[in-house]
Amino acid sequence: MIDLPLTISSEFIYHYKYSGNTSVCDARGSRLSKRINPAKVGGLLLFFGLGLAVYFGAGLYKASLGAEGFKLTVNIQDPPGEVTTRPVIFDVAREGLPKKILQPGRFVLSGSRGISNATTKELHVTVQFQGFTVPYQLSSTSAQIQGQELFLSIQPGQAGGFDLNFDLAREVLDKRLILDGTVIILNRDNGTVLQRIPVRFINSDQRASA
Repeated sequence: MIDLPLTISSEFIYHYKYSGNTSVCDARGSRLSKRINPAKVGGLLLFFGLGLAVYFGAGLYKASLGAEGFKLTVNIQDPPGEVTTRPVIFDVAREGLPKKILQPGRFVLSGSRGISNATTKELHVTVQFQGFTVPYQLSSTSAQIQGQELFLSIQPGQAGGFDLNFDLAREVLDKRLILDGTVIILNRDNGTVLQRIPVRFINSDQRASA
């Protein structure tokens, strides 16, 4: 290892305390004042605080919106036969505050790949929506839609389905029982029922008579 000489220039900068403020001087004693501007510091702190508020507010809102989506999942077994699954229940009273203010009536019943064919043969099914008395929009990337019915062909081991999007008026949300419907999945070849999925929207903050 080669030791190199350490040379300190006569133009070095040093710090010292002067009248309660930190000053910077050069070797000739020229004072370079570095005073803290309270207005700038306050502006930076305010900007930082607003940034944190937006960040955490967006996270809370995203978490609140997560509560609006609920999934529908059914497996059609072999041999196919009628099965009534547990009801899908959504309580609008459990929405987060941001969503209650900004999107109080928007819900998604997600089942785009919610119908699985666990049999050994191709299934041809029809999906009907019985008792859905509130407005909704039906969409699917794997089925044909005719009116308010879906027509699906699902290979063994594959899945298909649909999404239901609801945008309900505030006065509808003030009822105790908002929706009491049933998703019915039928065998299109012989008309037999394969699955019944009860779907209920409620508002537990409302009295039963509402």
